[in-house]
Amino acid sequence: MNYYNVKLTKIRSSHENLRTDEIVGFCNELPILDLTFVMYGEGLELKEAVRIVTTTRVQHVETIGNIINFGTENSLYKLELLNDDDSTEKKKAIVI
Repeated sequence: MNYYNVKLTKIRSSHENLRTDEIVGFCNELPILDLTFVMYGEGLELKEAVRIVTTTRVQHVETIGNIINFGTENSLYKLELLNDDDSTEKKKAIVI
């Protein structure tokens, strides 16, 4: 199974469902048109807990180098692909 170390940044949103503007963690798949995007990160209150972020359907994707900008039904996000050195320890700590 593939794992991508990523940092997700909320650029704009019509809701407040994502409690922070950034989350660092990993995902199994990069954003795909017409599918939801799911990623995993460290818990907010309990660091040993797993935080799961799921978006609504992806409506557009633009890739520029290691940055993927994508829009959903409600929000606009920037997904940065991190080097393995940047988040390997976090990934190991939260693998389900």
